[in-house]
Amino acid sequence: MTIIHLLIGLGSGGAEHFVLELANQTKLQGYKVYVISISDIDIIKQKFIDNGITTISLGVNKPTQVVAGFKKLLAIVNDNKEVLIHAHMFHAAMFGCFIKLLKPSVPLVFTLNNNYVKRWYRRVILFLTRPLRNADIILSENSRQWYQKSDSVVISNGIDISRFQQPHNPPELFTILVVGRMEEQKNPFYFVDLVLLLKEEYSFIINVVGVGGLKDQLVKKIAENKIEDYFNFLGYRKDIPELLSQSHCLIMPSLWEGMPVALLEAGAAGVPVIATPVGSIPAILNNENSYVADVSTFHLAVKNVIDNYSLALKKALVLKKEVEGNYDIYSNSLRHMELYQKVFRKVIF
Repeated sequence: MTIIHLLIGLGSGGAEHFVLELANQTKLQGYKVYVISISDIDIIKQKFIDNGITTISLGVNKPTQVVAGFKKLLAIVNDNKEVLIHAHMFHAAMFGCFIKLLKPSVPLVFTLNNNYVKRWYRRVILFLTRPLRNADIILSENSRQWYQKSDSVVISNGIDISRFQQPHNPPELFTILVVGRMEEQKNPFYFVDLVLLLKEEYSFIINVVGVGGLKDQLVKKIAENKIEDYFNFLGYRKDIPELLSQSHCLIMPSLWEGMPVALLEAGAAGVPVIATPVGSIPAILNNENSYVADVSTFHLAVKNVIDNYSLALKKALVLKKEVEGNYDIYSNSLRHMELYQKVFRKVIF
């Protein structure tokens, strides 16, 4: 079987890194694997290449290029036998659905990766295209939505646990780590509010890993409040395990989410986690293994971690054991491959 992982671009987000891990595991199990990026975004393309994964861009960066990109995808499908498409996120699903209309024998699996679709027309489109998708994967039971297939299969995200076993050795200055795109979903402007609420009482630094369209606005807002000394902008980084080992906690004040890979990575690294209860986060985090708080009380959770760090580390140890037991990429990939085989047999026979 040939597995085509189709996604909008090879950015630096958790979804793209998960596809990298899944594609690599699928390849190791003997499948022929393509990772096809609709756009030319290629921040982590080299990681796929280094793992021997065939990676192709359709070159669709504006609407006028959609037809040419679709023809390129169709040619790849036609050049291979026993093809299954796994579309990740909305735009990839649309390309997959067009292939399905032309080639009904090609199975189509879809993972939304987010538990919330902001634009109403996208929700309607996803609902109307349900018959074209052979299987929808959701990240947790509480993430079922009306615009997904009623028999959606729950398969959580997974990570390579072995990469996050370094000793936890944070510096003397309390160090908060943020990992994620600087986009509305991640609520980056809240970092300014957090500093303003805590700076009179605590000394700390926030290391921000990631890129995104809101970075310039965030930097401007930080400068306006004269709190530049509280931030390090690290950009895209390849050394997340090392950064986690050198951090006191990871925070994620998101407005909506899927199942963030960064939370699983922090859990595997034994780093205390503070997050909002959105998306599939409540399926991972609870008051026994982390700190869960909405935006209005988020700063109080951060204060609790700083004031009683020994308790935070105990909670982190609980989360570490849960992540190691339930979210390793090998077991995750086996569940995906079982679904691929099931869907393929159902479509072909």
